[in-house]
Amino acid sequence: GWVNSAAAGKAVQKNITINMMDENGKIAASWTISNASVLKNVKSSNQDSSGKIMYESIEVMHQGISRVK
Repeated sequence: GWVNSAAAGKAVQKNITINMMDENGKIAASWTISNASVLKNVKSSNQDSSGKIMYESIEVMHQGISRVK
């Protein structure tokens, strides 16, 4: 997928949206990022009892960012 494209050496550009949710699960703020490609993807080595990843960090380069909400 798009996130794994950097690890494969194929930087794929894509328009993306980042949504910040409030405590009720509703969108509190939203940003659109133009022509983003992944530079770095870091997943924590800590896992909960079900084996799910605790957090993930994605660093992207882009050609513009604008706040939508």
